Amino acid sequence: VWRYVLDRVPDDRVVSYEALLGAEVNVPDGVAVSPDGSVIAVSSHETNDVLLYRDDPFDLHEQTPPIARLRGVSSPHGIAFATNGEYLFAASAGRPVIHVFARGAGWDGDRDSDPSRLSLARNDSTYATTMDQNTARNAVYSQDIRTTITTSDEK
Repeated sequence: VWRYVLDRVPDDRVVSYEALLGAEVNVPDGVAVSPDGSVIAVSSHETNDVLLYRDDPFDLHEQTPPIARLRGVSSPHGIAFATNGEYLFAASAGRPVIHVFARGAGWDGDRDSDPSRLSLARNDSTYATTMDQNTARNAVYSQDIRTTITTSDEK
């Protein structure tokens, strides 16, 4: 995960760049920032989890350890925080499932996804035959968390 500084005038050229996060991340495949700006979430595709980092400009570097590991997501891809900051949603590239993680008392500490995950499979036979084509790639939620918009490879 890299941080780029751009010069907006005249041509958005890169002024500098540096490795920002790397501790325990293996194939970062999605990134999201909590609505209050305090937490950065990075999906780690090869380790099947989402890592959370405190967004501290004075202590954010390549070896910053995560404050939490959200486990149980098969090849996490797109991730998003709910607009109220109470939930983080992780789309699985390995299954037609979106995992839901609750903030609870805070984001610190490892946890598994809530059993209330949303499944995108239409039925078991469809899932068995179209698993590779019917996987969620990214997910966005409405402010009231009632509407889900996803992208997938299914046509």
